[in-house]
Order: sequence, then structure tokens, then C-alpha cells
Amino acid sequence: MRQSDDSVPGHVERSHPAIDDDAPESSNAMPRNRIVDQVARRMTFSDAHPEVVIAFQRTTGRWEATYPAGKNGTEAVYGLDLRDLLDKLGKRFG
Repeated sequence: MRQSDDSVPGHVERSHPAIDDDAPESSNAMPRNRIVDQVARRMTFSDAHPEVVIAFQRTTGRWEATYPAGKNGTEAVYGLDLRDLLDKLGKRFG
């Protein structure tokens, strides 16, 4: 907490101690941790690999991707979150 620049008696501005309001914003800081980034990654991956079906499984609470393998089979890849799944798919489809 710090005293506000507007100096209203008794007014205290609340701020998280780890956040530096004056620091420049970095677009490189943990770029793949935001949900929007994962959605964009999923869309890009799905456009490049339309044969892969990505879905969230409510019963298990995990993300699942299935895709054709061989003549009559399918393969499945699981991830705890969307980022984890997309990382695994990235390694498989490189």
C-alpha cells in the first residue's frame, strides 16, 4: 500500500508489491501462459491439422486430442490444460 499522489487525507492506494506500475510492458514476458495465447495456438494448430479433434473432457477434467493413425485406428493425446496438450501435439506433429 502506498499514499496516493492525489493526496486525499486517509486515502491509500492498494497495489500488489510485485507489480511495478512504472515498468515498461514486455510482450516477451511469459508469452504462452495467457488463455488467449492458447486459444490462438489451438486455432493455428487446427488450421494446419484439421484431422486432429481437440476437446475438453468434463468427466476427466483433461484436454484430449484424437487423430487417425494407420488404416483403421486412432491415436489420443492428453493434457492437463490446453497449453500442455498443444505442447505435446507440437512435438508429435513438429
